[in-house]
This record gives sequence, C-alpha cells and structure tokens, in this order.
Amino acid sequence: MYKATRVFMAERQKFCHQQLDLVSVKKVCGGKASACSNNACDAAEAGDRVRSITGWLVHPYNPVTDSTDIIQHWWNMDRFGQHFDTSPNVDGKCEYVVDMDLVHYYHTHYDQVDNMVAISLSLRNGKFWGFDYDDSQMTIKILNLPSLATEVLYRQSSDCVPQSELSMKLLTPAPQPYVSLRH
Repeated sequence: MYKATRVFMAERQKFCHQQLDLVSVKKVCGGKASACSNNACDAAEAGDRVRSITGWLVHPYNPVTDSTDIIQHWWNMDRFGQHFDTSPNVDGKCEYVVDMDLVHYYHTHYDQVDNMVAISLSLRNGKFWGFDYDDSQMTIKILNLPSLATEVLYRQSSDCVPQSELSMKLLTPAPQPYVSLRH
C-alpha cells in the first residue's frame, strides 16, 4: 500500500459512516475513456448481480510535481465479490479504495450536485488539495479544502477558497489533461 493511500484512508475515514477498503481490481475491456460512471452503470445493467462501486484511484507518487493524485472513480463488483473495471486508460499502478459514502451522498443530494463524480484530489506536503474542472471556462481550479468531508468533495469550486495564481503555479508546473483528472 502506498504511503499516500494510508494517509488518505486515515483522513477520509473520519468523515465516513462505512469502512473504506483497499481492493484488488481486474481490468477488463468494454468501457469508454473519461466515462467511468457510465461504464460502471452499463456493466451493472448488463451483468447478472453486478453492482456499481465507487471510491478513489490513488496514483503513484509523482516526483515531478512532488504530489500524489487521488481521483474519484467508478467500477464494478460481481456476485462473487470480485472487483473489475471496464474503464480504459487507468494506470495499472493505481490503488483502488472503496468509498460507498459517496454513493449515499450523491443519491440523497442529487438535485444539489452537478456531477456524480466528486472533485479530484492531490496530496502534497501532507495537505489535500482539490482540483475541479470548469467546463465553461476550460480551466482547472485548485481548491484549498477545509476537510475531506463528503459534502466538501461535492461542493462547487466557488464554495471553496481558491489559491492564488502563484500557488497554482507552484503546485503543478503544468496542469494535467482533463482525462487524468476525472475518469
């Protein structure tokens, strides 16, 4: 388990009713890039007793940015408890962390959130930062998160305190493409 995974799970668990769990996930073909929630729903509808699972992809530490990306993601579990992911372009070195509190929050606040995929995170120097892609302006907003509470992870970027432009440049020398921020 990556150090970032341990740190993330310990901090996020403080805000979860259900236990977070690190799981092994088998990659299978069939999904579309940048459509993890649709891929998981499609697999659940097509399979016998297949259910959608949500949680986080913890990427390996990136020495160039001195950070670890943690991306909210959807995948599936079959009737035997085996996890599988039909989404392509997921780094094979990512660790999968189940976080079903996200599903509960999304379903109970469906009319208040604009997307069933929460904001992306980055862990740098022991602090979690949020990244939110703004479709209308084609920009990535860096958010100073007060906590990893579920409602914070689904908040609009205007509800968080953005960092200064200087801090944005220090955090990431070059913004990563949209596809790597939300699957």
